Amino acid sequence: MVGKQRGAVTLIEEQVGHPIMKLHCIIHQENFVQKCCSVYTPTEMNCAYKDIPLHTAVRWLSCGNVLERFVSCFDAIKAFLAEKGQDYPELQDEEWVVKLMFLTDITGHLNELNLRLQGAGQTVLDMYDTWAAFVGKLTIFSSDIATSTLRYFKHLRELSTVHSISTTEICKYISGLESEFTTRFREFQKYGPIFSFLIKPDSFNGHELDLALMDWLDIQNVEMELIELKTSTLWVTKFAELRKQLETAARHDHGTCIFTCWISVPDKFCCLRKIALALLTVFGSTYLCEHIFSQMKSVLSPSRSRLTTDHSEACVQLKVTKYEPQIMELSKEKQDQGSH
Repeated sequence: MVGKQRGAVTLIEEQVGHPIMKLHCIIHQENFVQKCCSVYTPTEMNCAYKDIPLHTAVRWLSCGNVLERFVSCFDAIKAFLAEKGQDYPELQDEEWVVKLMFLTDITGHLNELNLRLQGAGQTVLDMYDTWAAFVGKLTIFSSDIATSTLRYFKHLRELSTVHSISTTEICKYISGLESEFTTRFREFQKYGPIFSFLIKPDSFNGHELDLALMDWLDIQNVEMELIELKTSTLWVTKFAELRKQLETAARHDHGTCIFTCWISVPDKFCCLRKIALALLTVFGSTYLCEHIFSQMKSVLSPSRSRLTTDHSEACVQLKVTKYEPQIMELSKEKQDQGSH
């Protein structure tokens, strides 16, 4: 994908004839960070008890579901194993149990982040804000653990009422997690401030925009247009209304709201509009591609081997479309078949 010589990104840049903004899928990056949790993962979590879901390594969210269910049934599981005469010394090991409770809590926070990053219609600005907020939360988590307050670690807090907990190793882990998030998301850190141009261009100065990757857009007049925009009461108000609209709009509608606003911008701000539309084309994740692949896999099953390319293409379009036909209205326009 990103090979220096024949990677997809290199080939695209050769084809279009100029550098492009390269961002690694934010969801994949977040999953890579989560893998550093593996040092805490108890191997016994792959259990097959009736009330515990099996953990699938391919789907990270399933790990969180397993841990949450396992912890909620922890006492019942120990009683069941004792009744069956099966001995698992880890269940009596206080240090192991502390790690289990911490892993359950931190995996819950990571799952929440993962779910917020998913979904269609999100702009790269939405994803950047979500990432930045979580990095800020990691600092709070670290302080919460260091002071043994455990306000944001429910299972650890409940365990701390039973016996004392050593948080030294957990603090090191939180620090490492914070470092991983900062290191792996350098691209988002680099371009993050530019993304906010989408909703508040009136707060930018010409020298604050790093337009090295957008010279091909023919935007030499961008500084003059920024001055005119910032001194236009009408358009300053327009973007203030856009930000207010985004506060109440569903997250998956943010892209549409921002696009509609910028399309209405007059030609005298054409350079600014080009920059905004270019930023809107940036994909923060490969969620949409993977969503289509998932639907395609369900369509092209072995039991439907007679589907042609045209048939499968139509089926995938039906799977991913947002169009909702008005069946009742359409049926009223058709004449009922009377009996003979």
